Amino acid sequence: MQQGMGETRMERTRFAGETRRSDSGSQRRRSVPVVKVGEEYDVVIESVGHKGDGLAKIDNFAIFVKETHKGDELKIRITKVLEKVAFAEKV
Repeated sequence: MQQGMGETRMERTRFAGETRRSDSGSQRRRSVPVVKVGEEYDVVIESVGHKGDGLAKIDNFAIFVKETHKGDELKIRITKVLEKVAFAEKV
């Protein structure tokens, strides 16, 4: 790979929380899942998404929970985790 003068390029890896620098020099932080499948949490539904699922957050990480309403306080179990969001069920 050839780089021009003054350009910065960092190798892309899949490590969580890695900061990457592009050729333009800008930085962005990767989203890091803070939950794992099977874990249980007590949460408050902060809002409702456009598909009707309740939205809770743990350390600013979005978790969607079906059949909930804004303001609900409940215990959830994580069922699926993606890079930027997770899905859970009521316990």
